Amino acid sequence: MAVQVRIPTPLRKFTGGQESVEVEGASVGAVLEDLERRHPGIRERICENNGAVRRFVNVYRQHDSLRALSDEEYARFIHYMESSCNLVLDVMQKEKAASAATHKAGKVKS
Repeated sequence: MAVQVRIPTPLRKFTGGQESVEVEGASVGAVLEDLERRHPGIRERICENNGAVRRFVNVYRQHDSLRALSDEEYARFIHYMESSCNLVLDVMQKEKAASAATHKAGKVKS
């Protein structure tokens, strides 16, 4: 999954001055790994030696209420959102087909 990462001014030397970069990853860990792969040296500025995000670094996930979710919970949230979107699209397609059928039936009677 493509993710947009905003880069604070002091770390832009690692991204060639870019304010934001696109990386791949379905979890915070995966995003940080891809960020490091694309921009070597940036991870040690973001993470402690043990891999934990430094306390002064803020990580946001699309919405503030998602910040407290673990990677596993966030992956489950994404799965539920995709399922919900698919359900809504299915309902919309059925409504469109029903509307077209009703419209066609109305023209036939005229």
